[in-house]
Order: sequence, then structure tokens, then C-alpha cells
Amino acid sequence: MKQGSREEGRLCEVVAWLLGRGEETLARHQTLADTLTGITRQEAEFHKFYTVATCLQLPGKPDLIRED
Repeated sequence: MKQGSREEGRLCEVVAWLLGRGEETLARHQTLADTLTGITRQEAEFHKFYTVATCLQLPGKPDLIRED
């Protein structure tokens, strides 16, 4: 596979992930929880989302797109 095709494929993976999981996660965070425990849980979940989204942009990290 050519470098350009590989990069285009990778870009499509990232965009698809953001449109699916990313949009869903961001929608859940538009409203804050009403307890400290809930807010702490939202913060941890958002941090995990941010970390995965950031790592998706790094070359050679295709395994990070998989979710548990």
C-alpha cells in the first residue's frame, strides 16, 4: 500500500471514530452530573476519551482505536 493511501485510510478511521464514539461522548458531557461522584466520573471518562482521541493521531498506534 502506498504511503498516501495508508494515511488516507488512517484518516478515515480517525474521522469515523470521532463521528461515532466521539460524538456520543461529547453529547453525554454537555450536561454536568449533579453530584461530586458523578462529576468525577464524567471527568475521568472525558479524560480517557481525550487521551484516546489524541493517541489516534499518532502514527503507528492503530491498536488504540479498539475499545474495551
